[in-house]
Amino acid sequence: MSKRRLIVIGAGGHAKVVVATLQAAGRTVDGILDDSPTLVQGSVLGVPVIGSTAYASKLGDCEAIIAVGDNKTRSLIAETTKLNWTVAVHPRAVVHPDVRIGTGTVVFAGAVIQPGTGIGAHTIINTGATVDHDCTVGDFVHLAPGSHLGGGVTIGNGAFVGIGAAVLPNRHIGEWTVLGGGAVAIRDLCSLSIAVGVPATIIGRNTAAYGNDSLGEQHNVAQHIHRIKSIFIGPDDPRWYGVLKHVAHDVYHLPSYVAVWCKHQGGQALAFYAEDGDEVCLIPLVRRQLPVKLEAPHWWCDLVSPYGYPGPVYSRPEDTERSKRFLDAFIVAANDLGACSVFLRLHPLINDEFRVPAALSSLTTQGATVAIDLTQTPEAMWRQTRSSHQYDIRRLERLKFTTVTNDWSLYADFIRMYRQTMSRIGAAPDYCFPSQYFMDLKAALGDNLHLCCVISPEGRPAAGGLFTGAAGIMQYHLSGSDEEYHRLAPSKLMLHSMRLWAKQHGFTIFHLGGGVGSQQDSLFQFKAGFSDERHEFQTSRIVVNERRYAMLVLRTGLPLDPDGDLKARYFPPYLKEFQNTFLG
Repeated sequence: MSKRRLIVIGAGGHAKVVVATLQAAGRTVDGILDDSPTLVQGSVLGVPVIGSTAYASKLGDCEAIIAVGDNKTRSLIAETTKLNWTVAVHPRAVVHPDVRIGTGTVVFAGAVIQPGTGIGAHTIINTGATVDHDCTVGDFVHLAPGSHLGGGVTIGNGAFVGIGAAVLPNRHIGEWTVLGGGAVAIRDLCSLSIAVGVPATIIGRNTAAYGNDSLGEQHNVAQHIHRIKSIFIGPDDPRWYGVLKHVAHDVYHLPSYVAVWCKHQGGQALAFYAEDGDEVCLIPLVRRQLPVKLEAPHWWCDLVSPYGYPGPVYSRPEDTERSKRFLDAFIVAANDLGACSVFLRLHPLINDEFRVPAALSSLTTQGATVAIDLTQTPEAMWRQTRSSHQYDIRRLERLKFTTVTNDWSLYADFIRMYRQTMSRIGAAPDYCFPSQYFMDLKAALGDNLHLCCVISPEGRPAAGGLFTGAAGIMQYHLSGSDEEYHRLAPSKLMLHSMRLWAKQHGFTIFHLGGGVGSQQDSLFQFKAGFSDERHEFQTSRIVVNERRYAMLVLRTGLPLDPDGDLKARYFPPYLKEFQNTFLG
């Protein structure tokens, strides 16, 4: 047993239990430090309060333990006070020899910690708390009296699990999250959240973890009080374009594109912007008001991606842990904004390693998309072209069909052909854009929008397509063909010509997309005839606030099944009768 002096920091009510635990373990507590003038010169269970924490530097070689129940205060003391931290385990606690316990941690009477578990530093395992096998409990955590963790649970740094609360097996409680007394966490809880009830429902954010900051700014606290600043910004905010100068992105991330989409489809164009030191994150979004029929408070809303692939972008996408923290901060900010749910359309090329945040969320693979690697030689691209496509392209060339790129005098002809095509195939109303949409799209995207038309031997437009280009990525946006020529498949010549044009103009990949509704239909098979390269198009669905979400679902008369909803074709279910969500 150590012969060094033993000091306890803190002389409040919690200190009584810490001192009692040390004494029961046969340890002699030599003194207590506390900064409260009313407690100095007092005592706790016969142990004198000998001075403030400033006195710690004069104590020399001694052991110490912090007897403060508040997690944030305990973390600040530990970081600013240099002492030899000890461990206190009550003899009536049951701790398996296999358990790893960090310095500064206290385990009170009646607590049970099972094999395979690791407990961090300066953590409190309070009276009667139980921790089952293979759990990971972080630093500065407080498991209150009678709380219970199932096997395989992970508790993030600084989290608080209230009296009698329970966490079901294999769940994750984020950093600095508060799980209220008696609550039962049946699913993961994101960092900085406050959750109560059975099942535990997120009702707010833990602002006490970082002080009184403004509603628009988030500050994420981790082991070293790490700070993430975040805010929702509009299309005119220079930070939006500022991020795009330094990250991989596509035209769907441009503020001008999101603004045009909102002008014609409704909603408010905005982006989640976050900073973590020198690193940044941006998520383009549409803030969608809820239908009046749902009788929701006016500030409630949903957040959705505009049409296309505008998933999150990061300055360091390879840093997956930082990306996860950004997403946790996004959920907290979305909750503050009044969001009930989030629907994100991920980019098949940029978001290929997306990780869902620690919340009630899902990652759904909608289907495959087709892309052409433009770094290949033209001959290599031609070899990947399906033989029937090659035949039709050569036939069109023999018949003297030609192509022209960016002749905007043909824009009206393209719009006419696009509408003819949508009518011919019986497209959903969502794809029948008005003429003004095309005018606004051209004005907003400027040089990022390209028009390619196939011209017949008679000099008439036979087919046309709109293509977008940004940061080395060419996208196949919309196309149509004339009634008189569509049986000749002039769009095949258009795409063949456009891939060569894109390569000549420095683009590195030509993304053709997938089928209608992400299905492997005739449109997908048509695109697949140009390349063997495939990518996955995924969406992420997130229930931001379970209480709001449940109220909206029940008001529409639907069964409450959030886990099932996350896997369903349509999300969120309470909007199905009002409007459609693009998935293709």
